[in-house]
Amino acid sequence: MTQFSDDMETYYRIDRNYQIVDVGGAWDDFAISNGSDECVSKYVIGDNLRNHITGDVIWMWFEALVTGVFVSGKTVERDYRCDAPYARRLFKLTCVLEAPETICFTHKLISEEAMDTTVAISTPTRLSNTTPRCSICNSVYLDGEWQDPFSLNRDLMLQATYTMCESCRDADADLSARSA
Repeated sequence: MTQFSDDMETYYRIDRNYQIVDVGGAWDDFAISNGSDECVSKYVIGDNLRNHITGDVIWMWFEALVTGVFVSGKTVERDYRCDAPYARRLFKLTCVLEAPETICFTHKLISEEAMDTTVAISTPTRLSNTTPRCSICNSVYLDGEWQDPFSLNRDLMLQATYTMCESCRDADADLSARSA
């Protein structure tokens, strides 16, 4: 189990065409520790960010965020969860227009809490028997409601489709307007 210090930070920069032009901070260490060797810097620089975001709803959210930052030039911050199978992890995303053609996205670890249960989420090989998962708060839709998977106090192995829960969608309904 890899634990990160509270000052763990990664960043990436994209241009207006969503091309990844730079990554840094603890990027490679974070990718490797999360079993994503294919996401280390030498493989993602020059790639289109769309290839690394799963789910149409999340992509539309991201496009609204990017458009708002490019149009307004204002910085946008958003807390989100990026859990590991063994830990709740809260991050802060900061989006800054650095140049007329470049946005920098910084992801700073705010807190990491080791859990007694394991929540293993995988991308489905087929769409049947999947569980919706919110890409912002990491809640999963089980038994007719959105729930924090660690609050269920049991080990879970789920195949997830990535979306946004109603609470996160409502909180970000005016995302592009907030940065305007």
